[in-house]
Amino acid sequence: ALTVFVRPLRDGAGMKTYVQGGYVTITVGQFANVCEARKSGRISFLGLRVWLACHEQRAKRCTAKGQVLFTVGELARLIRGASERAVTRALSELQVNQLLDWSETAIQFPSGIHPEAEDLANSLGTKSERPVPVPRYILRGLFRHTRPSEVVAAIGHLIRCLFKAGAEIRAYGLVKASW
Repeated sequence: ALTVFVRPLRDGAGMKTYVQGGYVTITVGQFANVCEARKSGRISFLGLRVWLACHEQRAKRCTAKGQVLFTVGELARLIRGASERAVTRALSELQVNQLLDWSETAIQFPSGIHPEAEDLANSLGTKSERPVPVPRYILRGLFRHTRPSEVVAAIGHLIRCLFKAGAEIRAYGLVKASW
C-alpha cells in the first residue's frame, strides 16, 4: 500500500505542503512512455527500474554547484542487486527507445509523448502534460522493488492519486482495476 505523508506548513501567504525528503515531478506522458515500452517488451523490467533510478540520481544533484558526474556504478548501487554491465545494457535500451538521454554530465528525460503511448495516456483520464509529484522515498522504493506488476500498479496509483496545485500537493483520486 502506498501512503504519502504530507505535512502542511504555515507561512504568511497561507498553506504550503512539504514532502519529507523532497519529491521529483514526472509527467503522466513520461510515465505512459516508459510503461508502454515495458508492456510491449521494448525495455526490460530492469530498464524501467533504471529509468526511475535516473530520476533519483538527477534529483540528488539538483542543488549542486559546478560540474556534476553521473556514473553507472552509482546507478547499480542505487538499484541494489544489478551489475554495472546490466545497468549499462538497460541504459542503452532506454536511449534507443528515446526514454532517456543519459551521460556522465547530464540526464534528460524527453517531455513529449510517443505515438505508441498515446492510448495508454488517454486511458488514464488525465492530461499527458500533468506533472505528478513523486516523493523521493517512494521513488527509491519503486526502483529497488523486484516485482514488476507491483511497480506498475504503484505508478498507476501515483498518476491517479497525486496532484500538485500551486505549492500544495494533494493526495486523492480513484484507480480502476482494469488499468
